[in-house]
Amino acid sequence: MLSSRLVETREGWRKDARKADEKIMYCPKCRKCYEIIKHNSSAPGRFLIKKNFYYRNFVSFGKPKVICSECCAAQTNSNENKKVNS
Repeated sequence: MLSSRLVETREGWRKDARKADEKIMYCPKCRKCYEIIKHNSSAPGRFLIKKNFYYRNFVSFGKPKVICSECCAAQTNSNENKKVNS
């Protein structure tokens, strides 16, 4: 009985770890792990809201390296400023 509970717990843990490996990404620019969270708005027009949820001190080993939207936005803004100043 106890051993079957331990096996169920271990399997649940493995599934959770696999989901984290699929959903959590690592940004090499800001050096943080993040997850994109999507949910519908409660407004009458109902639209999809996407937010980045950042993790501090999270293991980045084995995570896909994808630049987050905040770093992409900062990079495009700096490129636009360089073009204006030139």
